[in-house]
Amino acid sequence: KPVLLEFIRTKLPDAREQPAMTLEEYKKHVNDIQAHTEQQLYSCGSLAPKLRKGGAGRIGCMSCGITRPKALWERTDGCLYLIREIINVCCEENNIELELDDETLLPLMEEVADVCRVKHFPQSDELRTTLFRQLPDIARKLGKQRFKRTYLQLFLDLIMNTIDSRT
Repeated sequence: KPVLLEFIRTKLPDAREQPAMTLEEYKKHVNDIQAHTEQQLYSCGSLAPKLRKGGAGRIGCMSCGITRPKALWERTDGCLYLIREIINVCCEENNIELELDDETLLPLMEEVADVCRVKHFPQSDELRTTLFRQLPDIARKLGKQRFKRTYLQLFLDLIMNTIDSRT
């Protein structure tokens, strides 16, 4: 647990370092014909991965061997899933060895709420979506009283601002 928590503490803030880009710039980049001309095309079920040497059995998007550098915000996104899983394991009824107390969890959840406030890149909404999809599971595992008493207020303004920004 300590090694994993330290990993999360180092990767969680990475979304803040994501290069700034407006939605218009992002759409322009995605739709830029020159940036995508003369590039290999890949799609679900593409034959391209099968044509590689040793490609037998490597079918579909997840097994094609195509990689790209991870975006910084994706590290933060992954940490949200890790936090949910740590809470799931540590809050199991029969688990007495791995306890996750509020002294350890509260600073981590404060950092989660803070880093998910970023809005300087187009995928920031996806980051908040991941958070909002994980919060119900986290709340259930922590227990209604504990979550409401200690953690809910961390996320209320973030939830309300996200709702307001969609109108």
